[in-house]
Amino acid sequence: MPNRILREGILTSSRVDALASWAEECFYRRLISVVDDYGRYFAQPMLLRAACFPLKLNRVSDLDIETWLASLQSNSLLLVYEQAGARFLELADFRQQRRATKSKFPDPPADAVPLELPATAAPPAQRKRKTPALNGAFLDFWSAYPRKIAKADAERAWIKLAPDDAQAQAICAAVAQQKQSEAWKKDRGAFIPHPATWLNGKRWTDEIQDAAASPASGPAWWSSDALIEAKGRELGMTPNGGETYAQYKGRIQMRLNSE
Repeated sequence: MPNRILREGILTSSRVDALASWAEECFYRRLISVVDDYGRYFAQPMLLRAACFPLKLNRVSDLDIETWLASLQSNSLLLVYEQAGARFLELADFRQQRRATKSKFPDPPADAVPLELPATAAPPAQRKRKTPALNGAFLDFWSAYPRKIAKADAERAWIKLAPDDAQAQAICAAVAQQKQSEAWKKDRGAFIPHPATWLNGKRWTDEIQDAAASPASGPAWWSSDALIEAKGRELGMTPNGGETYAQYKGRIQMRLNSE
């Protein structure tokens, strides 16, 4: 791999600054390390991915490469051209010291125009990945959960779970209910699970024994679907369409907690 000098001009370049993401700038900087003395290299995504990201092959896709190529070309940082049925690229204004007398790659045509890249390679401003995000519901959960440890793990568990509003309410209601259980109060909360463990194990569905309930008082209202419905009627509540009993129980518990 050739040695390259990264000049400070890259820091004030308006074309580099116009790139839509850090990933695109990282790709551009890595390209500088792999092109030849004339600023040229193959433009096939598979070859670029292997050359620029040899330790991240499982994290960078061919589509990523196509997207970044399109963005760099649209910002006049490189030219993608075709010769003899193969794609090549040439960095604009490369200006590195040339030790080789001839490029390893064919010259772009004298009248070369930027090669039109596939439509799937639109700049990230037009093609945004849908990534799960944390929302206020997680903050409600974190605020309510009594054992605040390994928050990053809890965030990842929440993102993986991706609960809808009804499920998030059921989770928070279950936290409020389980906080009152003997198991969570024992030894000053020493047996409360880590929040990520609790979420990954779907522990909000656990059946909690009411410490205040005795055999004479009968089963707890949440111990069966029929008793959940009876408790809902007592409070003037009915199940919402498509709502599970666990979610309905959660809403009932939230009502009880607010009274």
